[in-house]
Amino acid sequence: MSVDGVDHGVAGRSARIEHQRLVAKRDRAITERWGTGIASKIVHAVTSEPQTTRVWSIGVAGEEKLARELANVPGLQVLNDRSIPGRQPNLDHVVIAPAGVFIVDAKAHKGMIEIRNRGWLLRPDYRLTIGRRDCSALADAMTWQVEVVASALVAIESPPPVVPVSCFLEADWPLISAPSEFRGVRLESHRKRRLERSRKPEAQGAA
Repeated sequence: MSVDGVDHGVAGRSARIEHQRLVAKRDRAITERWGTGIASKIVHAVTSEPQTTRVWSIGVAGEEKLARELANVPGLQVLNDRSIPGRQPNLDHVVIAPAGVFIVDAKAHKGMIEIRNRGWLLRPDYRLTIGRRDCSALADAMTWQVEVVASALVAIESPPPVVPVSCFLEADWPLISAPSEFRGVRLESHRKRRLERSRKPEAQGAA
């Protein structure tokens, strides 16, 4: 497959637009209450952005960082920040590779990534946790993304596999048995890859 001649998009564009919208909304609210004088300037100086606004800025940085990483991998074609008609969320990155099409979602979550069983022996209930927070919904949210991309490829003879990937840019990974998949979604990060590479010599030495 090739996407030559297609706009490859700008990583983080949608998140940046939303962040700017929320910043402007906050600025208007402060101006309406405090005016445009020194009181307004003080309020801006001594208060910080709400977390609901700051998270969009963090998202921009994460998508841009991941786009730079992907651009350095030979043999990949990457479409960034793809909007879907009728859907509010966008696709962070669609990566076209010899092995298939990968939908890559950039995540800036912090904490140790683990898969924990919240159930019991006869009725397991596995959850994706990051810093002990239940983040299983991150994987479930990628179902519609796979369906959208797969439906766009259905007309192709022998369509390539469509693989969802959550790429964690700031999370930590266990030294042993780092999870690689959850509910059909691959779990990746550059930190995880470095950890795996660092352990290969140990494994070879033990053999």
